[in-house]
Amino acid sequence: MVPIFESFELEIVRKLEENDHLLAVISSEAVTCGVKVEDCREYIRVSLIDMIDQIAEKGEANGLKQKRKMGKKSNI
Repeated sequence: MVPIFESFELEIVRKLEENDHLLAVISSEAVTCGVKVEDCREYIRVSLIDMIDQIAEKGEANGLKQKRKMGKKSNI
């Protein structure tokens, strides 16, 4: 697992850094509008976890679709 993960690590870090910048902008705007820093962090944390779960579910659903397609092709 380690070598596989490490082979993608630079790309993952780059994308996380891009998203960190976006989240810093969101946080800054929210605080400027009067949202408490703690509330902002919690909202972002919960929202990100929800997004990760949605992406995982979508990926799992797409994986099932791919398996079904592969099964249909092999039955031809």
